[in-house]
Amino acid sequence: MRLVKLNHAFAAFAASVVLAGLGMSARSQSAPPGPPMDPLTAVLLSDALHTTLGLNTLQETQWQQLKSAAATTGDELRTSAQELHRLTEQELAKTNPNLYSIETQLETTRSSDDELTKALRLQSLAFYSALNSSQQALVLVALRQLPRPRGGPAPA
Repeated sequence: MRLVKLNHAFAAFAASVVLAGLGMSARSQSAPPGPPMDPLTAVLLSDALHTTLGLNTLQETQWQQLKSAAATTGDELRTSAQELHRLTEQELAKTNPNLYSIETQLETTRSSDDELTKALRLQSLAFYSALNSSQQALVLVALRQLPRPRGGPAPA
């Protein structure tokens, strides 16, 4: 009897650890107004910067494509987080939840999400590369004005 209580206590503890990890993951993925963005992407999609860049027709098309890709990525990341949460809840509802299965699904989801955000970062870098030097200078000024994370490197 005592062993059963210990197993349930361990399962509850493990479930709380997994759910806490999911909560942290979801918080990091729900930064308004969309997907978690690297600083360059966030700056490039800023409406304030967009109006000051003076983009030509081709650059404007690329900016619109980047903005659309960011929205799509955000939708895919939200769907991914919801599905992971649903699968985790479903597994934890079982009498003997398979925590290994939950961890495997978590790692698969993280890997997939990393690929999505990497593709968005690469598209941002391609757009930045298409800007002329004066436009790039405006982007760099905006990047340097971002608050830096605690313990992060000082801006250059």
